[in-house]
Amino acid sequence: MIHINKFISLFSIIFAFSFSGCGGTATETVEKFKFPTRSFVKFESKVYRLICTPDDPENYSSKCYQLVDGATGSASIVGEAVDGVYILTAGHMCDRRSDMIRFNKFLDREMEDPLLEKYYVQDIDLFQYNVKILDFNKEDDTCIGFAWGLFGPSLKLSNTAPKIGDRVYNMAAPAGFMEKGAVPLFEGIYFGDGKIMSLYTIPAIGGSSGSPILNEQAELVGLIYARHVNFHHITISPKYRNLIHFVVDNIRKDVESRNRSHSVPRLKGFKIKFGK
Repeated sequence: MIHINKFISLFSIIFAFSFSGCGGTATETVEKFKFPTRSFVKFESKVYRLICTPDDPENYSSKCYQLVDGATGSASIVGEAVDGVYILTAGHMCDRRSDMIRFNKFLDREMEDPLLEKYYVQDIDLFQYNVKILDFNKEDDTCIGFAWGLFGPSLKLSNTAPKIGDRVYNMAAPAGFMEKGAVPLFEGIYFGDGKIMSLYTIPAIGGSSGSPILNEQAELVGLIYARHVNFHHITISPKYRNLIHFVVDNIRKDVESRNRSHSVPRLKGFKIKFGK
């Protein structure tokens, strides 16, 4: 009996030593994914009805501006300049006014007063910045804008498309939720392309629209613009190639346009980052 107890004790020591040694090796070889939360922004779209002539047209708190529609989504920083950053979000977040006009025509009525759109983003510290919309693509449901005075790191654009089975990551403000210093984080799997879109298993709901999809190198590969109506964990993105071309082409086009104006010296510092 004494010998058996000694054997059991010795076996336990060896087993514990082997287990802790394997655990240490695994910990050293697996690197935890680091979410680039400083590159995330919450997006807000508001539509106002102009019911009189305001003394200050930029003061949207004036009683001449009547708020008739508002929506909250997600966005990310995809390019940097010396006076602000380029913002990527879903196309339907940037076309609320057209939606309202089409809705009224569907009801067979005309808008009585002019409609004006206003766009904002909030960074992780909850500071708010105005956004100018540069372009949006209805087919791919993508939109790009510029936020003056906001300075943050832009996401890297992936040089390669995702492969089926790749793990992906997502930062979003579902249902408009985001606290100071706390951005909701998610993960999923890329499982292929449809005819005009890419498909992922990332949980999403209203407010997730426009949120970035990242590969394991934290590089942009997709953007959530819709989800399956009956299953919140099937999400839809523009195809990788279309999305990357949309970002690069529009930033370069805007820089060229601004360089033809009087702001040439200020735009030398613009930056688009690419992955390895």
